[in-house]
Amino acid sequence: MRHTLTLSAAALAAILIAPAAQAADLTLGKKLHSENCIKCHGAEKYSAPDRKVNSMSTLKTYVQGCATNLSLSWFEDEVEAVATYMNKEFYKFK
Repeated sequence: MRHTLTLSAAALAAILIAPAAQAADLTLGKKLHSENCIKCHGAEKYSAPDRKVNSMSTLKTYVQGCATNLSLSWFEDEVEAVATYMNKEFYKFK
């Protein structure tokens, strides 16, 4: 019984924390995008008919590539945050 309550409490905590973590990722992603990505190109590149990004995994690869080219030394969670923000705002991949 005690083990079940512990697991239930942990599951509930994960459910409650996930939206807050996602909001923080979007806030961080927007900040990093605004400070770095738009220095080289505007958002019109994201919606160009001949865009090369066609999936979330490709988006993450491109974000990492840009971060590397700009010597940003982003951690994986920062790349994820920027890609998540860009997907929400521009790409709309599922």
